Amino acid sequence: VKQTVMTYVYGVTMMGAREQIENRLEERGWTNERERRKVASYLSRIIFESMGEVFGPVVALRAWLDDCAKFAVSSGQPVCWTSPLGFPIEQPYRKLPTVQVWTPLQVCITLRDYRRESAAPVDPRRQRNGFPPNYIHSLDSAHMMMTALAVRRAGGVFAAVHDSFWTHA
Repeated sequence: VKQTVMTYVYGVTMMGAREQIENRLEERGWTNERERRKVASYLSRIIFESMGEVFGPVVALRAWLDDCAKFAVSSGQPVCWTSPLGFPIEQPYRKLPTVQVWTPLQVCITLRDYRRESAAPVDPRRQRNGFPPNYIHSLDSAHMMMTALAVRRAGGVFAAVHDSFWTHA
């Protein structure tokens, strides 16, 4: 359940949580698909219910982030913010027109037409689902960069892998 708890604040849905748990159960040898799905559904419900009891502020943050995204997309605008480092961020999720292309092998490929991307309407679902993880990652990356700069100014050594970083005390 670690993955589900960790991704809760990012906006994992009940279905996404169930799939995460189902995958972990399958990795542990649960071969009965029906039973695995039933157990995963039960556990995801329990996790979602307990998050409010154990992590009240996390639930409040998640609701606030969702409200912010709803407000932005209700006006037809993409979700935008400025990171603590001053970088402007705009989520690129839009409903792009598609073009169907038939190949010589009679295979139809659907491609997104990026030529008029800025004029395309925003995709409300993707804007809302993408905002919590994108916002939190922007804070994490700003924290890491600010730490790296402070360590460098102090003459220390800094190492980073993905979103984990270390330094000598």
